[in-house]
Amino acid sequence: MKFFLLTLLLTIRVFTALAQPKTYTSFQDYFVVNMNPDSLEKVVYSHKDDQSRYMHELIWLEYSRYKISDNFGNDLATIQKLVSQQRSGVGIAMYNYLMGIRYKSEDAPKALTYFQKALTYFDRTSDTSGMAHCHLALMRLNIDNFNERVGDIDKAKFHYDKTLSLVETSSDPRNKISLMPRYLAELDLFYQPMTLAEVEKKYDSIVQLVGKYPEMRFMLKDIYLNLSFFYILNKDFQTAINKLNLSLKYAAHCSSYNQITIYSNLASANEGLGNYVEMERYLKKILAAGRSKIGLNDYVIIEANFGMAIARTKTKKVKDLLPYLLAYDSLKRAYTERVKIKELLNLQAKYESEKKEATIKTLELEKQRNEDRNQLIMAGLVLALIIIGIISLLAVRLRTTNTELQSLQQSRDKLYTVIAHDLREPINSIMNVGTLLRFLIRQNRSQDVEKVTQQIDLMGQQTSLLLNNLLEWGKNNHFEQQSSPQPFDAAPLLQELTQVYKGLAEAKGVLLSVVIPDHYTLTANPKDLSLIVRNLLDNALKHT
Repeated sequence: MKFFLLTLLLTIRVFTALAQPKTYTSFQDYFVVNMNPDSLEKVVYSHKDDQSRYMHELIWLEYSRYKISDNFGNDLATIQKLVSQQRSGVGIAMYNYLMGIRYKSEDAPKALTYFQKALTYFDRTSDTSGMAHCHLALMRLNIDNFNERVGDIDKAKFHYDKTLSLVETSSDPRNKISLMPRYLAELDLFYQPMTLAEVEKKYDSIVQLVGKYPEMRFMLKDIYLNLSFFYILNKDFQTAINKLNLSLKYAAHCSSYNQITIYSNLASANEGLGNYVEMERYLKKILAAGRSKIGLNDYVIIEANFGMAIARTKTKKVKDLLPYLLAYDSLKRAYTERVKIKELLNLQAKYESEKKEATIKTLELEKQRNEDRNQLIMAGLVLALIIIGIISLLAVRLRTTNTELQSLQQSRDKLYTVIAHDLREPINSIMNVGTLLRFLIRQNRSQDVEKVTQQIDLMGQQTSLLLNNLLEWGKNNHFEQQSSPQPFDAAPLLQELTQVYKGLAEAKGVLLSVVIPDHYTLTANPKDLSLIVRNLLDNALKHT
């Protein structure tokens, strides 16, 4: 009666809390189990208009169903749709956690993927409760699936140690209530097992802690159930039965499926006491419960049939023995066949996965090879273009140099031709004067010799000016020097040039005179003007 009133009060509290929306930000916000999830459905379904609230309450409802109801999984598809629309981080993480529970008994690799996704979020948000429950689920998944791709004792120990570390550092005592019983039950798998006295002391402290948190009383089912394992191992079967009856008392609100583990332990404890009638009674409850959406391990049903055969033998009900033996044999062979098929499928999946990875790697290598080849081709093309550019530039420069060289050669040849042409007449005149001078010396005509020597001086000056004229002309013609016109008095320049050519002119009977006003100003380059006048006088006297 006391337990009924407590359950009623908790249910009233839960429904009162549902009247006001609450915030859901961590794993612990979904953890308090509603003792009557079937009745809770109507209240939760009435909040469909508020999509965010509806999503979180559905997650809470499904978690409660997992603990005590056979209807677990009814709303997982709806939750998936809602979390994809709401994009709630904690909602997505809780959906992945529930999906891991959904597949843990029938598809371990898929369950592993879901639990790891949930753990990733809880790690990122430092949600101690979420991390601890995920690590505990992953530990159990590795222990129960050594014939699967996820079975790994080292990974199981890693998750086991992480669970303990998180529980010990958690500031919420409810994590210790929910996780320590299972942790203690697995202790002998990884470390030296405790003595029975040490175990009793640990569990007593957890039970006392439950007294401070009434909303956690639903955990007493699991606490007494886990404690019973230690009494069975120590062959204290009567104490084990007493603890299992307490567990069954707190599981009265649970479905028959959720009570199966209690029935299994009660059957084992009664077998230890030789009470085969009670053993048979609990085994029948297991067989009547059958499978559920959560998935009941086939091995439990197989062993229940075998246990029934033993109980029938011990109670001398041999006539009812055969159906259980046949069921045991049939289920055992079917289970073995399924295990073999599953192993073959796992091998095939592994082969396909490796084949796919090899194909991907081959494609990646081929892609890399093509990229390297294309880069090499592009580098070759760029190098070829650079070489062609350099060759083209050198060819242009070579052509320019050749053109300049040809121009220089033409200028040089022209200069030599002009010099040879223009100096021939003065040289011939000098040679003639030499002959004349020798004649006059022989004739002792000193006065005439004096005149001739004066003419020689004038001819030397003329030849020097002519040579300067030719060189100036050659330089201006070759280097294309730009004239710099400037105002100057032309009379002195022309008078000077006339005096240079006056002797030669007189020798040829030509009169030279400058008929321009004094201070006659011209704007020109004096050198250019001198060059032009000398050239004119040279040609005039040469052809006279």
